[in-house]
Amino acid sequence: MLRSIDLNKDQTFYLSTLHPDVLSRLLFPLGSYKLSKPAVKSLARGLSLPGWRPGQIERPESMGLCFVEPGSGKGQTGFRRFLSEYLEPEPGDVIIGPSKKYPRESESKRICAPEGTVVGKHAGLWHATIGEKARFQLPQGSPEYQGKWYVSRKNKELNTLEIVRGQDNARLYGKGMIVGKWRWLGDDAADIVRERSTSNERGLVAQFRHRQIPLKVSGVEQSGGFGHQSCFEGNELHELKIIFDSPAMAIAPGQSAALWFGDRCLGGGVIRDAIELD
Repeated sequence: MLRSIDLNKDQTFYLSTLHPDVLSRLLFPLGSYKLSKPAVKSLARGLSLPGWRPGQIERPESMGLCFVEPGSGKGQTGFRRFLSEYLEPEPGDVIIGPSKKYPRESESKRICAPEGTVVGKHAGLWHATIGEKARFQLPQGSPEYQGKWYVSRKNKELNTLEIVRGQDNARLYGKGMIVGKWRWLGDDAADIVRERSTSNERGLVAQFRHRQIPLKVSGVEQSGGFGHQSCFEGNELHELKIIFDSPAMAIAPGQSAALWFGDRCLGGGVIRDAIELD
């Protein structure tokens, strides 16, 4: 599977975890004819198709989940409101995380609330996303709480949500990630990764978000080694340890991740955990 002809609409990240048997049955007519979305719109206008005729107002593009209405802009996004219709509230503590900085040269002398301090309640861990700005009111009149705070960890066992101050906090970064349920795309994909992982010119990149600038990869390890190319041992999918050239921010367990070599997507899986900085 290759990146789209129109990189602005590339969907390989979303397709990376599909089974090869499914991918082999998919058709991509726009890519086959090297057509971008603007080119298709232009054709529709030229053919005077319904909705694209002179004088008709063109519909704006939908963003995010097209069947979810936009939020109110007051902290309750349409997506969270949508989820709240299906998920029961599971309130828990919001706690302060460690204040170690990244990079260390930027070490700050600011007073910070002690690690583990409970500063509020959340309605459920699914309300928050790793790396996003924390939506909790902290007493800005107190020096230890001043500044912008971000979600850094979710502890499912304790049902706690950890927040840290500033985007330069080391808890928001990882030097790599552990990716489970990994599925290779192509019989030679594992060989390409193994060879490139030991090469001086690796050329491997990873993404764990759509439209993310690809991250250069310095090393990849597969549980059980790379010998079993079908990526199955029994009925279990492999697990990969992917190390980046430089630390990345907001690596969120549960999100998808994928690897590329050039335009080719080599496979994908689900992030189990971020690898913390040393």
